[in-house]
Amino acid sequence: QATEDVLTLGYDEAYETSSIASDGIVHFAMGEVESGTNGDIRVAYDASLFPATDLKENKTIREDIIADKTELKAKQEAYENRQDLLSRISPYIVSGLFIYFIALVMIGWRKKNSRLREVERSSMQSLYFPNQGLSLPATILYIRNMSVSSELVSAALLDLVRKGYVKRDGESKFVVVSSNTDFQHENILIEWLFHKIGKKGAFSLADLDAYTKNKDNHSTYHSDFGKWREAVKEEVKQNQLFEKKKGVRWTAGIVSLLIIPFIIMLGVHSLFMWMIFSIFLSISLLLFAIFYQPQTIQGVRIRQQCKHLSSNYEKISENDWNDSMSDEQMKAYIYAIGTGNKSMQK
Repeated sequence: QATEDVLTLGYDEAYETSSIASDGIVHFAMGEVESGTNGDIRVAYDASLFPATDLKENKTIREDIIADKTELKAKQEAYENRQDLLSRISPYIVSGLFIYFIALVMIGWRKKNSRLREVERSSMQSLYFPNQGLSLPATILYIRNMSVSSELVSAALLDLVRKGYVKRDGESKFVVVSSNTDFQHENILIEWLFHKIGKKGAFSLADLDAYTKNKDNHSTYHSDFGKWREAVKEEVKQNQLFEKKKGVRWTAGIVSLLIIPFIIMLGVHSLFMWMIFSIFLSISLLLFAIFYQPQTIQGVRIRQQCKHLSSNYEKISENDWNDSMSDEQMKAYIYAIGTGNKSMQK
């Protein structure tokens, strides 16, 4: 029968979704809810409406429901207060982080331009390969942003020929002349190509094909290649072509990690717009901390000289080449091979 004495309570998704009709019928209008979410409900009527039922316990649940409603209301008010506080401070926090990130980028950009101007002021523009005490393979690796390819091995082998440690014997055969090299990676390359893959100090493409066709040699091949690659990288590191900037990078990395609890709080309190902005800033700062390695003056000078050589190579006349030492021609050609510069190769 109709009644007006009804208590209702909804939890989680069902919170404050109930309505009571004039006849006492309760409707929980939760709409669409996500899978896996909770939405428990409780409805209490006057016991006199159910005279035929047996009492399990001689007590009411009115006080329990009212107490639960009071507790849930207090929790909801606390949640809304935190949400309001976060919504008010989020613009300032996100704006501060954004300004910090932009400041890092701008300072890095200004220092980069300053180094470029210093190099342009103090360096002579030359059509020859840069002579900065760095080996040719290490220079190519540096120009390729530390990316190693098979072309680099070819360039390193030709560089051994240029320096006289190896000589060509026919069309595709090479023979070791001296193992007393300038750099450790050159020694490793000779040991690898001419004594492991080749035989008795001689190496040819046929030796390479035969060696790699044997699957048992694959792990050794990759191990030796890795050892040579790391030795070339070590030369680049020893020449200090990059600034470490540990303080700036560590600070940016720590700030990016400190944002994570703030992101979680924003998500819990449904402030998704500020959460997305914070995620973007956290990732940006973390990437900055990982990849920010500005070039030193020497590094910029090498890169600019190589860039100048690449862009002006085709302008060099035959007479200019004939007046130059053949060593410079070989350096330029080896550089073209190692960097994969098709126009220079042509």
